[in-house]
Amino acid sequence: TYLKKNGKPHESLEILKQCLEISKKINYKSGVAWCTYQTGDVYDFGGNLSYALELYFKSLEIFKEIGESKGIGKVLNAIGTVYDYQGDLELAMDYYSQSLTVFRTINDLRGIADQLNNIGVIHYLKGNYIDALDYYYQSAAINEKIISSRHVYAITINNIGLVYDALGDMLSALDYYNKSLQLFESLNFGSGIIMPLNNLGDTYLKQNDFSKALDYYTRSVAVCEANNDEQGMAYTLEKVCSLYTKQKEFKEADKYCSLCLESYIEIGDKHGIALSLVSNGKLNEEKGDYLSAETFYRKGLATYTEIGDRQGLSKNYALLGKILVKQGKTEPALTNALESYRIAKEINDVNEISHAAVLLSSVYEKNGDYKKAYAFLNEHTSIEKSNKNDEVKKIVQEQYYRLQYEKRAASDSITYVQNIAIKNLELEKKKEQTQRQRWIIFSVIAGLAIFLFFSIALLRLLVLKRNAYINLSQSHSEINQQKEEIISQRDEIENQRDMLQNQNNMLEQFRTHTTHSLRYAQSIQAAILPSEKILQQISPDYFVFSKPCELVSGDFFWATSFDDYHIFCVADCTGHGVPGAFMSILGITALNDIVARHRVTKPAEILGCLRESVIDALSQNDPEQQHKDGMDIAMCSLNKKTNVLQFAGAGIPLLVATNSLLQNNVECNSIVTNENNFSLFEIKGDIMPVGSSPRMQPFTNKTIPLPTTNGVYLYLVTDGFQGQRGGEQNKKFGVKQLRNLLLTNANLSPELQYNTLNSTFEEWKNGAEQVDDVTILGIKL
Repeated sequence: TYLKKNGKPHESLEILKQCLEISKKINYKSGVAWCTYQTGDVYDFGGNLSYALELYFKSLEIFKEIGESKGIGKVLNAIGTVYDYQGDLELAMDYYSQSLTVFRTINDLRGIADQLNNIGVIHYLKGNYIDALDYYYQSAAINEKIISSRHVYAITINNIGLVYDALGDMLSALDYYNKSLQLFESLNFGSGIIMPLNNLGDTYLKQNDFSKALDYYTRSVAVCEANNDEQGMAYTLEKVCSLYTKQKEFKEADKYCSLCLESYIEIGDKHGIALSLVSNGKLNEEKGDYLSAETFYRKGLATYTEIGDRQGLSKNYALLGKILVKQGKTEPALTNALESYRIAKEINDVNEISHAAVLLSSVYEKNGDYKKAYAFLNEHTSIEKSNKNDEVKKIVQEQYYRLQYEKRAASDSITYVQNIAIKNLELEKKKEQTQRQRWIIFSVIAGLAIFLFFSIALLRLLVLKRNAYINLSQSHSEINQQKEEIISQRDEIENQRDMLQNQNNMLEQFRTHTTHSLRYAQSIQAAILPSEKILQQISPDYFVFSKPCELVSGDFFWATSFDDYHIFCVADCTGHGVPGAFMSILGITALNDIVARHRVTKPAEILGCLRESVIDALSQNDPEQQHKDGMDIAMCSLNKKTNVLQFAGAGIPLLVATNSLLQNNVECNSIVTNENNFSLFEIKGDIMPVGSSPRMQPFTNKTIPLPTTNGVYLYLVTDGFQGQRGGEQNKKFGVKQLRNLLLTNANLSPELQYNTLNSTFEEWKNGAEQVDDVTILGIKL
């Protein structure tokens, strides 16, 4: 699955082949069933739907034999999806319904919601919009409550918007598209955002609002680029191609149609290739280049035939027939029209039957066979009448929704006018009241002025006496108040002193408890690290210089040996202390499963599997966390027989100290050489962590044949030593100074190298706080 998602279907098939062989060898039927199902999924992804179906049916038999219900439900869903792609909606509906029954039996809510959504899609494709809405709402109600299915909930909300769009209720459609968009954005679910963005673009394109449509398509392109979503990019490019074709801007349309086809070919999506070929055909037909259009339609026909998409075949035969009629090629046009009609009848696609019938009527009329021309025209007319009844219903629905919108708008408008009128009346009343109040105020002011004139003289005498009395009283009051404040402050100081003593006691208890817990955690972490016995199996000459920033560490080293391989690594997890220690335990546990249990020996593959494990573990209950945590790691695998070392790194390089030259085909840099002709080589890893990151490419595996004549020292170093601040100017120790130190002491014994590193680190730190965990693993081979 990991390799398929990262564009390596052939490597994925090779792994699945090995999985199948091992499962058969140990008679593990469940493993055989799942490997067969996953192999079908890879062929499905590549567009080989016939072989995918064959493998799905094989896995279904085994799942039924062993009674594994979840597997049965999954395979039934996959078979339904293939028939859905091929346009056989009845068979697709049948298998989706069977899958729904299985998931209901085992009460698998996620499976139930997925099948309700899929059945809704089939009803939507058949034009049963009310039934589609019913199933979509049931699916949404379940997924809304499942935290891990929030993105599926957003997809269903988008699908509800599509139904309202088809019903002509543009207001509701836009509302649901925007709601879906907001959900995807809140989940930071990159490529999922392109669905509502493209649907919003399609909605405006239907209204011939080309600028808004292009704006949404452009946003979709930006999302695809940011998430490296090649399939989403190709899908969006086809939308832009159609937009420019509709505008008759053929130069831009040519550019985007070509890009779309190239993208689908590159990722191997045959259904997308067929869709893009048809778009290129329509573009050339609009340009009047009928020969080029015919070529594209014929290529599309071949691709749809390969896939087995009968609905696509029926449409493509009709398009090819029309372009042949325009060129005056009535005989081949008749052949294609009859084939379109035959397939449409088989799959009961009424619209395509109608299109093929009107094309046949036109061709027979040109050939002078008026009887057949009339018969097919009559069939087309009958379907049109039936469709008109449906169209009338749709128009009535559209008018209803439009009237509802206009009624609401008019209601809002009337309410607004009424509010304005009420406000105007209130303003008139206020004016009259203000006028009356003004006369009253003037009268009162005049009376008060006379009263005040006579009162001021009397009051002045009283105020002078009163001020003298107040000043005396105030002085006495201030003296009493200051005395009370001094007493209060003294009491407060005593209370604070008692409180501080209690807090100090509590802090001391907390510190003691925390220290005991951390020491216990330290013993647990030490217990899961590899023993000296394992490292001695690799080489008796080794040292591990480890200095945790706190009692427990976010750095770890790990090693194991089996068959002809010694595998060892050093890792630097996000954070230090307790959070870092938890990450280190997660990393060691995953490595034990990947390497020790599954016997994976290639470092790049180990890191790829470890990244999947870390992302899965961290995104179980908190999808946001997967963007924050991970680890840098240097991973080595030594073949004891061939003396060939393989290396892959995520943010940490491999350092090799030797007095011999490494082979020319090894990508490395000679950093520095000392007076003993010892050179230190750096072999870089990839600039991406083991965890979720913007760049999620496969890790690079590097092969290094080691010299056999002289000893070679390998150093795996985290960034804690070089990042430590100290010295006279409180600077970082630095990469260059650390590597000079390693090279200078490379010919010493492991014990002396350890002691030199320890004394240098402590002298540089000079009693200052340690800023990060430090780990250096040195091994002489």
